[in-house]
Amino acid sequence: MLNHLRFYPPEIYPKLHKTLFFDNDVVVQKEFTGLWRIDLDGKVNGAVETCFGSFHRYAELGDVKSALNSIITGRACAAVVRYNGNMKPWLDIAMNQYKNLWTKCVDNDMEFVQTCNFGLQLNTTLAALLSRHTMKSCVRMFFLRYGLESFCGLSLSIGKSMAAPSKPTRIGLAGLAVMGQNLALNIAEKGFPISVYNRTTSKVDETVERAKKEGDLPLYGFHDPESFVQSIQKPRVIIMLVKAGAPVDQTIKTLSAYMEKGDCIIDGGNEWYENTERREKAMAELGLLYLGMGVSGGEEGARHGPSLMPGGSFEAYKYIEDILLKVAAQVPDSGPCVTFVGKGGSGNFVKMVHNGIEYGDMQLIAEAYDVLKSVGKLSNEELQNVFSEWNKGELLSFLIEITADIFGIKDDKGDGYLVDKVLDKTGMKGTGKWTVQQAADLSVAAPTIASSLDARFLSGLKEERVEAAKVFKAGGFGEILTDQVVDKNKLIDDVRQALYASKICSYAQGMNLIRAKSIEKGWDLKLGELARIWKGGCIIRAVFLDRIKKAYDRNPDLANLLVDPEFAKEIIERHSAWRRVVCLAINSGISTPGMSSSLAYFDTYRRERLPANLVQAQRDYFGAHTYERVDTEGSFHTEWFKIARELKN
Repeated sequence: MLNHLRFYPPEIYPKLHKTLFFDNDVVVQKEFTGLWRIDLDGKVNGAVETCFGSFHRYAELGDVKSALNSIITGRACAAVVRYNGNMKPWLDIAMNQYKNLWTKCVDNDMEFVQTCNFGLQLNTTLAALLSRHTMKSCVRMFFLRYGLESFCGLSLSIGKSMAAPSKPTRIGLAGLAVMGQNLALNIAEKGFPISVYNRTTSKVDETVERAKKEGDLPLYGFHDPESFVQSIQKPRVIIMLVKAGAPVDQTIKTLSAYMEKGDCIIDGGNEWYENTERREKAMAELGLLYLGMGVSGGEEGARHGPSLMPGGSFEAYKYIEDILLKVAAQVPDSGPCVTFVGKGGSGNFVKMVHNGIEYGDMQLIAEAYDVLKSVGKLSNEELQNVFSEWNKGELLSFLIEITADIFGIKDDKGDGYLVDKVLDKTGMKGTGKWTVQQAADLSVAAPTIASSLDARFLSGLKEERVEAAKVFKAGGFGEILTDQVVDKNKLIDDVRQALYASKICSYAQGMNLIRAKSIEKGWDLKLGELARIWKGGCIIRAVFLDRIKKAYDRNPDLANLLVDPEFAKEIIERHSAWRRVVCLAINSGISTPGMSSSLAYFDTYRRERLPANLVQAQRDYFGAHTYERVDTEGSFHTEWFKIARELKN
């Protein structure tokens, strides 16, 4: 039955140089180290004949076969007894005189033995497994899941074994890059036994080792998907943390093959929300539940408490709610940073917009740094002190905190500070671009977020910018157009106020985008609740998110954060400093696209009448697009060209 398993150990255990394979119907009665010591002389396999048999398929091995044969067979095959056909001792019809050699080696306390009871049931079970799955999967199930590295006092060198859980684990996690490892360890640390799996098995071993070092946590590793899935209690819940797109579909295909109706898959990556909705429908056809869950907080957040944004099946969320409530970041005044976001792909969409706001936030901080360094001539030591001080007030946030840290890190490969050696070229993974695309599709103005994306695009043109600098330097343009004498303390305070006012605009744009999508899809998202779960764990966590939550609690239908009474008051108090910073930057030749576009957003939104009347008149002039009037209802078209020609004549 297991004739072909002997070909798989080199693939399953690639680090082993040699294996000694015994078939499932063999009992070893004497020392066999002589077999292990035989030099195969470069040949791949060595084999022995069946006792008293005439099976010579391996005859081409020549001397190796003869050497093995002389050790194994000897007199009456005393070293190894192989049961064949009706001799197999677990069969009810087996020859009784040969059963004792087998049964004396059976460990009746072993779980597998108790389950199979060594009647016809065992043979039927094996046959079913072998017909359903590959031999490779089967041998892994036996040696890894059931711990058969030792049988009847015989130690077999089958590679590094994983400690099996004594009972099914509470949850599983597939995908063990840094985020996956850290989230798995977080779950285990909170007292939930967890099974982990990764296609690259070294990542499994690494995670298991970390679990041991970090407190002997209840984390169990599996090298194959079947034993991984089967190790989890029913209904099974498995979190995936793999790269978005095709890898997610492939992982779902691999895992779902072993899952049963009622089980649940959760995608914890940064996935496009429509892919989540497609997968939820596909899983429903298989009787499986599906969630798309945004996870924010980076490596540290995943390990010690992230912000979690699950959306999709509410039934699936209830399966895992107890775990998420403990694993998420805990904020003393508002609870765990997790909530059921809503139906469909809402969880992934909210995480996408979160990342868009993050793009805007980071760009605004970078502009504040540029103005203080390029115009104010602040040193890195001074910048560290400024940002550390800012982090004690209205700007208190994770991004301000880490920015202060960055300015204090010395270069370990040379003189000076590390930040000055980092190439001015910003990378991205796509969520910021998706956010801007969605804003355009929904006709939602998001200029702060869009300008941050444009800034990243321009930063990527490093070689072009180097050449452009040469061209314009030759024309009299330096890095800074004019060195202006400034009061450092006044500049620092103005930049603080400009940064805060601009951040309000960035968050207002993100919240408006979420609301527009919620209306379009019928998700009924609660903006105040989203602000609450962003207060801890996530990258954009900030003290003023509590005030955003209160603004939406006061008025769930708030059109824009800018018109909330408290935020409106703060914008009014800061707009003069804001304008001074933008004007100073423009006159110095320093680009501040985030702050400038935020100010333009505010000035456009607060004005009752805009020059858009002229744009619409132009559209009607050349394209007969019609227009509305301020003094009467209806749509109108004017033959502008005809009237203008008559006037000219």
